Amino acid sequence: MKTKRKAELIILEIAMILCSLIILIPLLIVLLGSVKDSLEAARFNISLPTEWHFENFAFVVENGNIIQSFLNSVLITAASTVIGVLSSAMLGFVLARRNTRGTERLYNYIFLGMVAPMQIITTFFVLSTLQLSGSFIGVILVYIAINLPFNTFLFTSFIKGVPRELDEAAIMDGCGIWRMFFL
Repeated sequence: MKTKRKAELIILEIAMILCSLIILIPLLIVLLGSVKDSLEAARFNISLPTEWHFENFAFVVENGNIIQSFLNSVLITAASTVIGVLSSAMLGFVLARRNTRGTERLYNYIFLGMVAPMQIITTFFVLSTLQLSGSFIGVILVYIAINLPFNTFLFTSFIKGVPRELDEAAIMDGCGIWRMFFL
C-alpha cells in the first residue's frame, strides 16, 4: 500500500513540475530576451545571450513612457474597482432585501451575465456608437461590465446571510436606507 501511495505522489509531483514549467518557461524567455539584442530576442528561445545588453532597460525607461503607462493603469484599476464594487454592493443589497418578481427576474438576468460570454464585436460597436472607444471611460466601463455579475452574485449571497432583524432595528432607531447600506 505504501509503494502505491509513493508512486501516486511521485506522479503528482511530476505533473506539478510540468504545470509549473508552462508558466516558468515563457517567463524565462521574456527575462532572457530583455537582455539580448533584437535579432537574438526575435528567436524566442531559452538560450543565454551571446552579449548581454543591460542598456535595453535604460532605453525602455527613457523612451517607453513607463510612468504615464503606470499612472494610466492605476487610474483604470482604481476607478473600475471602486465604481464596480460600489455598484454591485448596492445592487446586491437591493436584490437581497426586496422580494418581488422584478428583483428575482433582475437577479436571473444578472446571473445570465456570468454564464453568457461577452461579445467583443457588440461591445466595440456600442463603445464606438457612444464615442467611448479608445478612452479611459470606455475601458473602465468594460471592466465594470465584466465584473458586475460575479460581484453582484457575491454581495447578494453575503447580504442574504445578514439577519433582517438588524435592518428592522436600524429603521426603528431612525436610520435611513443610505445610512443602513453604508453602515
